[in-house]
Amino acid sequence: MFKALLKKQLLELNMFYFYNRKTGKTRSKAGIIGFVALFAFVFISVGFAFFGMGKLFSITFLPMKLDWLYFAIMSLIAVVLGIFGDVFNTYAMLYRAKDNDLLLSMPIPPAKLLSSRLIGTYVMALLYQSLVLIPAILVYFIDKAELTVLSVIFTVLLEFVLPLFITVLTCILGFVIAFITSKVKSKTFVTVISALALIFVYYFCYFRLNAILNSVVQNAGKISKDVKTYFYPFYALGLAFCGEVLPFLAVTAAIAVLFGITCFILSKTYISIATSNRTSKKTVYRENKLKSSSVKSTLVKKEFKRFFTSPAYILNAGLGLVILLILAIVAVIKREELYDAVIMVTYFFPKAKSLVPAALAAAMCLVLSMNALTAPSISLEGKSIWILKSCPVNVKDIIYAKQIPHLVLNSAISLIDAVIVGTVLKLEIYNIILVALYCIVFIEFTGIVGLIFNLKNPILEWTNETIPIKQSMSVLYAILIGFATTVLFVVAGYFLREHVRGEQLLIGAIVLLTLASRYLNRYLTSNCEKMFEKI
Repeated sequence: MFKALLKKQLLELNMFYFYNRKTGKTRSKAGIIGFVALFAFVFISVGFAFFGMGKLFSITFLPMKLDWLYFAIMSLIAVVLGIFGDVFNTYAMLYRAKDNDLLLSMPIPPAKLLSSRLIGTYVMALLYQSLVLIPAILVYFIDKAELTVLSVIFTVLLEFVLPLFITVLTCILGFVIAFITSKVKSKTFVTVISALALIFVYYFCYFRLNAILNSVVQNAGKISKDVKTYFYPFYALGLAFCGEVLPFLAVTAAIAVLFGITCFILSKTYISIATSNRTSKKTVYRENKLKSSSVKSTLVKKEFKRFFTSPAYILNAGLGLVILLILAIVAVIKREELYDAVIMVTYFFPKAKSLVPAALAAAMCLVLSMNALTAPSISLEGKSIWILKSCPVNVKDIIYAKQIPHLVLNSAISLIDAVIVGTVLKLEIYNIILVALYCIVFIEFTGIVGLIFNLKNPILEWTNETIPIKQSMSVLYAILIGFATTVLFVVAGYFLREHVRGEQLLIGAIVLLTLASRYLNRYLTSNCEKMFEKI
């Protein structure tokens, strides 16, 4: 039984690479190799960034005989990345999996179900941690003049021990999120705010990375004393990586005890939280007249409700909306610095002044390309899509409803952003209007593209809604096409900078995107019924 549960959990984590959810069949060997190669390329690319970071610390700390500090810092980074990458996966996998009720209703011991899901969480923690720790270990092995046998053995063992600690932390945070959401009415609000807080911390550290790295390198002596005083566990962990026996045994034992306590607590609370429904206030019935709505209006309300009640949908398909708002706020706060920067650029490159509106439009569309609300919209119907197919509803009305949230939400935020940032940059009113028009046309274009791809490649077999939202080829294609469109716009502006002004470039791009949208919309309306019936 446990073997079957574990196999299911691991397959669920990696199903994207081996299983075509549209056809329900295993991918061909070439397809599997292609997807695995793509994942390996991304993994190695990210690993190179941390390899460079490790190299910077290595050339600073190793000559100072601070090998332990090198591993302490890299381990801390690995833990933070592991928590950031795995916490919401842990929350969804342990407490809010779609098949929780089904599996718990079967004669399956809850301990085995919990264990299989903890192993899945551990695997994800190991993956995220390895992005940092494997490059760090390689740098150490390359730069260290004399390696001891124990340091090599302990380093390899800690690569698999440390993810247990990350799993403990993600379980605790996931437990807190699950507990709060089970007690409050709007669990979506709690989840989204928690995720945005983590994202804010992550990007704050990311944009200050160079300053942080330089500060760490310049104050190595002071930092080593502070780590010994205030972060003694990481000091012991650093010594363990360097081959010290007692610190290795102490760190391993401490992590094992923490993991054991976490498992014990989860075993006592898992069922109650996994099966709990959010509390709601009792409502008193009051007789009112029912308001009828048109089919289109009802379908549109349904799509808006799905978006605003799904944390995964908001955070993955609507994160660009938050980023645009943040950029507008930052532009207002830093308006003088931003305007001075534009003045400086246009002073050295006078012809670039007319391209400022085009540059603003390109920057906004680069963020908007992340907001693929339509790309997973068909897939999110899941197995319930038969309800739509059996209703006497025109398929064109369904397609219309799928596009409206994408158009309305993105267009509203784009208008706000264009007006605020355009005002800060002191653009002419007609330039602000052109920027807003280009963004709206771009939004319409990407929305239609995402919907066409999702109709052709829907994912209806899923137990967690993050699968169609994050692991869907339609989402990937929609984002890539939006990104490529923006890149082409930038490239065209660069090569035509001597011949056209910014407003002329924007007008030309608006016309081209409008024509492309009209063509794709005609294709969609002509073929949507056939594509929908094939699902």
